[in-house]
Amino acid sequence: MATPDYTCRHLSTGVTAMTAFKQLVNYAIWLALLWIASQPTYAAGRYALLIGNAAYDQPLVNPVNDARAMASQLQQLGFDVTLQTDLKRDALLQQVGQFAQRAQGAELALVFYAGHGAQGGDSNYLVPVDLPTRTLSRQSLQRGGYDVNQLLGELQRNHVQAGVLMIDACRVVYQRGDTPDLSLQGLKAASAPKGYVLAYSTSPGGRASDYWSRESKNSPYTYAMLNELAKPAQPLETLLKNVGNRVATLTQHTQIPWYSSSLTGNALQLNPGKTLASSTSTAKITTGGSRGSAVWDSVKLYDWVIEIRQQKLDPYLDRKALKNRANAGDVVAQTGWAMLNQPAAERKKWLERAAAQQFPLAQMYLGEWYLDNERNAAGRQQAEVWLNKAAEFYPPARATLADLYLQQGNRSGADIALKELGGSAMGYINQLKNKSGPPAITR
Repeated sequence: MATPDYTCRHLSTGVTAMTAFKQLVNYAIWLALLWIASQPTYAAGRYALLIGNAAYDQPLVNPVNDARAMASQLQQLGFDVTLQTDLKRDALLQQVGQFAQRAQGAELALVFYAGHGAQGGDSNYLVPVDLPTRTLSRQSLQRGGYDVNQLLGELQRNHVQAGVLMIDACRVVYQRGDTPDLSLQGLKAASAPKGYVLAYSTSPGGRASDYWSRESKNSPYTYAMLNELAKPAQPLETLLKNVGNRVATLTQHTQIPWYSSSLTGNALQLNPGKTLASSTSTAKITTGGSRGSAVWDSVKLYDWVIEIRQQKLDPYLDRKALKNRANAGDVVAQTGWAMLNQPAAERKKWLERAAAQQFPLAQMYLGEWYLDNERNAAGRQQAEVWLNKAAEFYPPARATLADLYLQQGNRSGADIALKELGGSAMGYINQLKNKSGPPAITR
């Protein structure tokens, strides 16, 4: 009987198994290639989106200038730049979404926003130009604003390696007789997520200036940022600290920038090595000649008086944020904090801090403090000193000064003080002259 040939059968089975294995490997490779091809192509390099919103129902002056200037500066630094201005809400959402997709996986994605912004509930919002600002409320802000958290989410979903969000918002509109909802003023403090930096042009709860000098076409924050970006090899956090110091100086400590950083790895530099020309603005910090004191805009001072008075009536006032601003050196916050029914000694301490920085409103209130709390010759002398300083830039202080002179029997001094208020004060002067005795001080 013939012996079965098992060799051929084993060989045949081996060949069949080898072929199947190769087919499996090829199929796996094909699947891997197909998966790789389906993945998004990550962008290399650095991307920037610049947004300037100015065409509101209460228009702003400089946001478009600011966005354009930042776009030009960042383009020189090698950023892939997208510039957008005066965006309505739908366009704002669309532009941010498209930018985030274009910057997928990028080394750095930077978003700079200039315009109106406000806090609504637990979130901060950018204000599109089609959202009415004259009737802004928490509800309208939440419906028609653009949540900053949503912007951060767009960048996070697209896996940018580092994200920087600069918000030059909370800009003041100087409208006399205005009674804004102070609970909507300013942005709330927020922690940056890992790998991100949040930089605000003013401290939480504070307001930001749209302009600071007639010679400058930029806000103080953007002006300072442009100048610091011109310096090479600055770590981002050093740059932001320098910007903050410069803005505080430009605004006489009424605006203190703030930032939160959760960057990891090596220090991030927006300008790794290019030497650029500084901002071409010729604006200078104006000083009061030999006095060396800052020149204060009277319109701003009147607005700050309204703000300080309304804080007492605001049931939603964030006292902690106000105190933090005061501790940071914001003279408006220091004066406001002093006037919030503080004990006499505490009020004096905070007024002295702001008055030492030549803030006229604090000087006026400090003069009044001496009249109320030190009813003697030394107190009246100190009151006169501070009221005269305040009256240099805030004329209403002259009315209190006139009251002081009348208490001292100095009617000619009272006449001079009130005449310097202008024609509208003449009736009050005549009324004082006809009184038999010095009037009570009214404030």
